[in-house]
Amino acid sequence: MKRSLLIVVSVAVLLVMTAFSVSGLDAVSSSVTQSAKNYVTIKIQGDSRVYRNGDQIPLNWGTVSLGSNIKTVTITNNANMKLEGQLSTNQRLPRGWTLTFSLENHPIAAGKSAIGTLTLTVPTNTSPGNYNWKAAITFDRA
Repeated sequence: MKRSLLIVVSVAVLLVMTAFSVSGLDAVSSSVTQSAKNYVTIKIQGDSRVYRNGDQIPLNWGTVSLGSNIKTVTITNNANMKLEGQLSTNQRLPRGWTLTFSLENHPIAAGKSAIGTLTLTVPTNTSPGNYNWKAAITFDRA
């Protein structure tokens, strides 16, 4: 009886330790993601503001040209880990238009900067006018 009780207690202790370890890893992972958000700066050509990781960035393209319209983007990784990024927009582009980010899925080493481009491609049947979107550039651990 004592032996079976010892085994049950030992298994229970192992289960509690395992649960604590897994939740501890989740906390570390969450901490890493939060750190990445705090240590990435984003600078868009023609915009005097400096954005943080995940900010909604107003992309004022002004009067667009047919074909490719390009904005230079400087990403600075002040974190102590390699990061890679994604571009997302919360607004739908008109049919046939594309918005791409040259540094998407491109790792940036800790303490380094990279220069990339945002390219808005406009189809030839587009009416003249000013166009604006908001987009987010988000970096996380590579």
